[in-house]
Amino acid sequence: MAEFTKLREEVQKMGLAAKAAGQRKVAREEMCKHIAVYSAAELKWVEYAEANVMSCGISVQIVNQLKEVHGHTEQTKEKICAPGPSGGPSGIKGGSGPLFID
Repeated sequence: MAEFTKLREEVQKMGLAAKAAGQRKVAREEMCKHIAVYSAAELKWVEYAEANVMSCGISVQIVNQLKEVHGHTEQTKEKICAPGPSGGPSGIKGGSGPLFID
């Protein structure tokens, strides 16, 4: 369970960095990098949880929630990282859950 906690803390750290970048209204390219790093950390957490449901006693509901949140993160990443004329994000809202763009 220590690894699960370590991965969760890494996701939180990357999420806070992305949130701070959004609040600073960084360029879309920079925001894309933050979201991509956050998404990668989140995916590692999801994969670990999924692989260790039995051995660590991780609830299947928790794994399903993590997958759902990661799906939202991936959608956000696609929007932010997509090429196009739109400007950078106006801000990020949300706490420890998925990142949503205003």
